Amino acid sequence: MASDKDAAQQRVLGLSKVDLRGVEPGGPGWEEARVAVTASMEALGAVLVVQDALGPDLRQALFGRAMPEFFSLPPEVKQGLVSGLFNGYIGPRPKAPAYESMRIWETTNGGHVQNVGDVLWPSRGNPAFCDTVAAFAQKERCGRPARASSLSLCFSASICAFHADMD
Repeated sequence: MASDKDAAQQRVLGLSKVDLRGVEPGGPGWEEARVAVTASMEALGAVLVVQDALGPDLRQALFGRAMPEFFSLPPEVKQGLVSGLFNGYIGPRPKAPAYESMRIWETTNGGHVQNVGDVLWPSRGNPAFCDTVAAFAQKERCGRPARASSLSLCFSASICAFHADMD
């Protein structure tokens, strides 16, 4: 249940709120959720999604540690994720100076996620980062088998977000 503060922030931001708890792709409520997310993204460029796949520990590990660790790396390190399955890093641009994003493909492949860690932290890797990304990908699949998946992490000023694609 949203707090009064959450509801007030949602009204101020004008964000649509889409509740995905219990919604499965193709199942009841899927089409309505898809339409609501698409409409909000087209109108506002953002949507507030409520879902229960992440527990508090994984949420803290992803948003409180892994994402800040990645986005605090020097630009030249983040730019190492530029091609192939890493499909990279997008840094700030003149029209979006406070926006950065990173996409990792094949998050279903633990070795690939480890390779991302090795590129970003070549002297020591970052097992905690890799474990968090892999755990997040597993939770987003909700135990369903997936041929491939990708994880996009975005950072704009103090807002962190994610987008996960599943085949």
